[in-house]
Amino acid sequence: MSYLGFVKTLCEGYLAGFPEPRVLEIGVHRGQTALPLIHNLSLFSKFTYVGLDILPCKLVIEQVSQ
Repeated sequence: MSYLGFVKTLCEGYLAGFPEPRVLEIGVHRGQTALPLIHNLSLFSKFTYVGLDILPCKLVIEQVSQ
């Protein structure tokens, strides 16, 4: 399930209270949540994002690396 509509609220609300937010996402699948989440996290000066999946999607890995 994608939390796309929740990502901006999460970053601007909850995560904004942390000087260096750290996010662990379990189940990245096709990156429906990962890509917008990483984009919004990039607005912070420092952050840590770790995404785990049992079947990594090469397309998502390529998109994140760009």
